[in-house]
Amino acid sequence: MFDAVEIEETCRKAAGADVALCSSDELLDAAVRLERSISLLQAASAHVVARLDAAHTSMEEFGLNTDAWLAHASRQPRRPCRARVQAAVALARHFGEVDDALSDGRMTWAHAEVICSAANPRITGAMVEVQGLFLGWVEEFRFDHWARLVRDVARTLDADGGYDPNEDAMANRLRFSSLPDRTLEVGGQLVGDLSVTVRQSVEQVAHELFRRFAADHKLDPSLEIPPRQVLLALALGEICRRALAVEVGSSRQPRTEAVYVVTVEDGGGETVTGLGGEALPQSGLGVLRCDEWLQALVVDSLGVPLDMGHKIALANADQRRALAVRDGGCVFPGCDRPPGWCDAHHVIHRRHGGPTDLRLLALLCRLHHGVVHRRRWSMEPDPERPGRFLITTPSGRVLQSQRTTRLP
Repeated sequence: MFDAVEIEETCRKAAGADVALCSSDELLDAAVRLERSISLLQAASAHVVARLDAAHTSMEEFGLNTDAWLAHASRQPRRPCRARVQAAVALARHFGEVDDALSDGRMTWAHAEVICSAANPRITGAMVEVQGLFLGWVEEFRFDHWARLVRDVARTLDADGGYDPNEDAMANRLRFSSLPDRTLEVGGQLVGDLSVTVRQSVEQVAHELFRRFAADHKLDPSLEIPPRQVLLALALGEICRRALAVEVGSSRQPRTEAVYVVTVEDGGGETVTGLGGEALPQSGLGVLRCDEWLQALVVDSLGVPLDMGHKIALANADQRRALAVRDGGCVFPGCDRPPGWCDAHHVIHRRHGGPTDLRLLALLCRLHHGVVHRRRWSMEPDPERPGRFLITTPSGRVLQSQRTTRLP
């Protein structure tokens, strides 16, 4: 077994080295060698995490899947850690030749990830049989061309197997990434009929918006007609608004389209933010409070909800909205599930007389809701931090709950 501490110290020494006096040839050689070293370290990491995953160690010790634990423990984004663990497991289970080539430095971690990600469960066996072909191409083609060839082979194998995307609901995925300045980046993939439905729906509404902008532009040329990409984005937002709209004659009240948070400071002042903690201008507060589609949520300086605007304070929907503001998602440390994917967990179970009180409720995703209900797991309010919780594992380890909003 290698000495991980020694490896870390060597890497830290390399990171702190002064390269100002190195010649151009030395720098060129060092750059290539360091890239090779990074790939070899990634191979070593793959062997470690694959073993941890096979033994379910992180779930038993911390209540987290291997990728979630790795992201939390190493303070990295969840998505690349998930991809790394998936590739590591695939290498350990199926692609021994690829793993050997990676460990020998005959291919890079990037090559291994392409092969593992292309090998979905339907074609893994066929991909294993041709992995030697992929290894032979590494020296022959530049990486981009090589990756395209591997994916082409995977698509051919999938087509030969009679794959029907309409029967593969798990192939659909959508992800949101929050960027600065209240910007949301959307990505993912849709397959089969769903891809056709979504595309045609968005394009149809985009065409409607184009006609509106064109009519406005005809009346006033200073009103620009947005380009196609902008129209598609606006159309997606319009479709979401229509989905939440109430039908004429319906007895159901309109759904709140947005929530703004009013934080009452200890000195009596107040600040106004969105659900994610983004600042909202005081100048527009009067307009917001008059808008039927916007809901005010008043919290104290610790982020504990005080008032639900014009709503009844203990209504179930309002409590969930308050929990979404306070917790921001699953409170289990290291989890990244948003509020919409979470249950409202009673810290004191209802059959034991636990009240439906905000201070004794916490958002937990379905996985971690099940975890805290296991034998010898317990969860209780943190006496020193209102709105936070302490989770005790069967081994006696105490985990502090997390809060993913930017409230105090």
